[in-house]
Amino acid sequence: MAEWEREEISSRVSSSIPIRAKLGKPLGGQAIFGYSWRNKQYVINESEAPIRKLIYEIFLRTLRKKTTAEELNKLGYRTRKGARFSDTTVTRLLRDTTAKGERIANYTKTAEDGKRTVLKPQSEWTITKCPQIISEQTWNKANSILDEQERKSTRNGRKSAYLLSGIVKCSCSKKMYVKSNKIYHCRDCRVKITVGDIDAIFCDFLSDCISHIDLAKLVENSINLLVRKQALFKEMINEKIALEKTRQKHMEMRMAGEITREDFVGSLHPLNTQVAHLEDFLQKLQSEMDLEVRQIRLLEDQVKEAKILVKNWPVLDFDRKRSIIETITKLVSISEKDVRIEFSVNLNNLLRGQDIQYNDSRASPGLLFDRKFRKRTPHKYPENPATIGEHIRKKRIDSGLTQAELAKILDVSTDCVTYWENNRSKPQITYYPRIHLFLGFCTTTINETNFRERLRTYRWKNGISCKDMARLLKVDTSTVRAWEKGLNMPSQKRIDAIDALLQQQH
Repeated sequence: MAEWEREEISSRVSSSIPIRAKLGKPLGGQAIFGYSWRNKQYVINESEAPIRKLIYEIFLRTLRKKTTAEELNKLGYRTRKGARFSDTTVTRLLRDTTAKGERIANYTKTAEDGKRTVLKPQSEWTITKCPQIISEQTWNKANSILDEQERKSTRNGRKSAYLLSGIVKCSCSKKMYVKSNKIYHCRDCRVKITVGDIDAIFCDFLSDCISHIDLAKLVENSINLLVRKQALFKEMINEKIALEKTRQKHMEMRMAGEITREDFVGSLHPLNTQVAHLEDFLQKLQSEMDLEVRQIRLLEDQVKEAKILVKNWPVLDFDRKRSIIETITKLVSISEKDVRIEFSVNLNNLLRGQDIQYNDSRASPGLLFDRKFRKRTPHKYPENPATIGEHIRKKRIDSGLTQAELAKILDVSTDCVTYWENNRSKPQITYYPRIHLFLGFCTTTINETNFRERLRTYRWKNGISCKDMARLLKVDTSTVRAWEKGLNMPSQKRIDAIDALLQQQH
């Protein structure tokens, strides 16, 4: 009960504020510098008004807010609380409209979080007349100077160098930036895609979306509504005809003397009222039907213009393309394997700046498009691999793996895979068994016709270094190298023993 009572009181107070504002009554708080509340009347403060007027005079002479504040302070003037004037205070007083005789009230409200004060829609503001301190011309002149200064001081953001700058994001939700070589990359995930690839994917998707807009589906609602209104219009026309016939019949009966004057007047007045109401309704309904027809035609024109726009995309200037992209793009997300693009296309916004006119937002519904794409094949894809690094790159791309994923499979670092694929280094022999298993074939030539080839093949198949092989055979490392190079050979008895040992190890 107490909660309901609080809500009722709050509701009554809120609803009384606009009424009190229109009546020029105080809504709480102090009057601005130069004015006072006296007997609930908003009047000029005789001690502050000259200072308020002087602010405008100094500003129009110096054209500087800070200089104005400094001169006021030098003259010994202070704010109502006894503080020194600052450029912020000067700006607030210059901007306030009370000085020219317009007091704005009921223009703020408490935000939903209950912690902030936000502006109400301008249509809800209450503007009342109050005593002037300066002329309206003086106020307009000072504020036009402030507007110009603010316009000049506003810094333009850095111009985008690429169509999708600041829009492309990694799948981890962080923005991707172009640092060098025209490649978007994520610092944390190391996901990357070339500028050319993402631009091409984006433009192809946009062209595909606009080219396949289903006009029949777009106008379906308008057509159904138009058909219903046409049926209602026909029904109302028939009802009007019936009423007019009844009215004509009453007139004939009166002319024939079948009914008295009083009865005639009593029956004719309701009929005339009904006919008048029907005529008003029919006129309104006709306007609505005309609007629906215009909307259908407008949608047809918009779709046509949108398709022409996309067709001419390659010859559009950069700024126009960028403006369209910023308007329609909801998401461009890059992952290791995929590219996801999401559009929200409003035909009015898409065609802004064209010659076609748009007067009703209902004629331009938002069209949502969302699709995933596989990343394009890298430019360095080795069609005919010659080195083991090129074989690894080709197999990895064909398998749809990233370098990081392949590194986990081979139990190496991502840098190792990068170095191998770029032929900057070769894998150590210990990694060859895992590499061959991943590739599905052996990259070394297998020839077991003689001892030295059998020894070499065994090492490469099993990823054994010369040092480990020497330890296994209980000989020196240099001896193993000499055997493989054919510089010297062991006795046949030793060869048979080694072959037997290798067979046993295998």
